[in-house]
Amino acid sequence: GAIEISSELGTGISFKVLFSVDESVENAPANANEGRLAVHDWRGGGTILIVDDEETVRTVSRAMVSHMGFKVLTAADGREAISSLRQSADEVVCVLLDLYMPHMDGERAFHEMVKIKPDIRIILSSGINMLDTANRFAAKRPVGYLQKPYDLEELKQVLMTTLDGESIEANDL
Repeated sequence: GAIEISSELGTGISFKVLFSVDESVENAPANANEGRLAVHDWRGGGTILIVDDEETVRTVSRAMVSHMGFKVLTAADGREAISSLRQSADEVVCVLLDLYMPHMDGERAFHEMVKIKPDIRIILSSGINMLDTANRFAAKRPVGYLQKPYDLEELKQVLMTTLDGESIEANDL
């Protein structure tokens, strides 16, 4: 887990407490449905590029994505993400992209990534509602959206839907 504390003059202090996920089968409810079990057991492969200006989000997301069987690249802003994608475009199967970042925001990074790899699958991640941002992506839309904060099961569900069987099973690696 992690604790993130931020303070801004005139705004106040905010605390984020992130807890590790206990994935032991013995903690699962006895009546868990099969669909949820399928999400719980799902494993992927390939490389995911995680782009977020918050170090805690990158760290926790990296752990969750690695746990699912993916290799992970991280970037702290859009410029780093573009550089990373240029170097590893053939390996990256999906990008988890924060929308609001310094230096180069997610919207601009999104459009640059599509120029580099037109078929790239990009999942937007933000604390802002997707309805507020959908019109900015008229020509090419993201393939998914994750509302922050998200948990392991939400991330797995979005990745399963996004990759739709195109990821390599961990057993095939």
